[in-house]
Amino acid sequence: MEEGIINRVKTLMESRKASRQTRIVEIETATHKRRGLLRGVQSDGTIVFSWIPELDPKAKKIEFTDMEIITILCEYRPEQILSIN
Repeated sequence: MEEGIINRVKTLMESRKASRQTRIVEIETATHKRRGLLRGVQSDGTIVFSWIPELDPKAKKIEFTDMEIITILCEYRPEQILSIN
């Protein structure tokens, strides 16, 4: 399962460079669901994610041109993640 989560993150990241990632994803753990932007996988397998607390539930992409976005940097171990979409 852990390897599957890491592969899923890498697949989502392949379509865009991490610094230009604009596609919103949802990460579900045992305690919460959070929507935001993937930032990548560190060498130790930690998944880095920018949670956007006030994100519109209908939003699919983020464009940084006209708005200031507050994000909270989160780090997850693959075993903490139940799903990522």
